[in-house]
Order: sequence, then C-alpha cells, then structure tokens
Amino acid sequence: MKETNTIVIGASVAGLASAGCLTKAGIDYIIIEKQNVVVYPWRNHYERLHLHTNKEFSSLPYKKFDTSVPKYPSRQQVVDYMDSYQKEFNIQPLFNTAATSIKKQNDFWYIETTNGTFKAKNVIIATGPYGKPRKV
Repeated sequence: MKETNTIVIGASVAGLASAGCLTKAGIDYIIIEKQNVVVYPWRNHYERLHLHTNKEFSSLPYKKFDTSVPKYPSRQQVVDYMDSYQKEFNIQPLFNTAATSIKKQNDFWYIETTNGTFKAKNVIIATGPYGKPRKV
C-alpha cells in the first residue's frame, strides 16, 4: 500500500492544476490517471476546436499561456500548454491507473485502483465531466 498526504484522481486540467498547487505548497501527493497521457480528453477533441474563453482566464495556477499564443488558443496549443505545465511542475502521474473504489476509514481515505491500493489523508477527485460515478 502506497501512502501519501493527498491523492489526485485524474490528470487533465483540474488534476494538473491541483498537482501544481500542491507542488508549490510543498505538499506530498500522488496523481493517478486512467489513460496513458495527461489531458486525454483535449487530445481527442476535433482539430479546429479553440477555447471559447480568453487565455488570460483559462491558464492554470502559477503559469500563464505564452505571449505567442493567440487570445483564444487552439486545441493543440492547449495540449502543448498542459504538457509544458506538467513538465515545469514535474508532475509525474501514475498512468494506466484507474480508481475503482474510494472509502474513508477513521482519518484516512483508501483508494483501490487497477494498480494497487493507496492511503491518503486527502482526496481530490478531478475526473471532469466525462467521469462516470458509481453509486454504492
């Protein structure tokens, strides 16, 4: 069983932002991602997609979009920005690792995954709008 202060489930936009903030705060965490890359949904949107929000309001904490990126970044520019964010904050997700069960026992969360069990004081569920919740 791997133990950490915080486990982040999902390595897309919200998961990367959470990991970046945890890194800046010096808080120990593990981030898991069921796919084999970060920001998987963005990599699979249609090519002509652009953000419909201004890049100044769409950047992640502690890192703005480059000045060379237009006001409304393309899909690929968003993917490149997220890849750069991952590298800059040294975010190392455990890929191909899906959460299958989350249970709280006493003061800890126990997260069963396809890659073992994790124990954490805190859990951030950053699975986005495409995650499929399961009722217990």
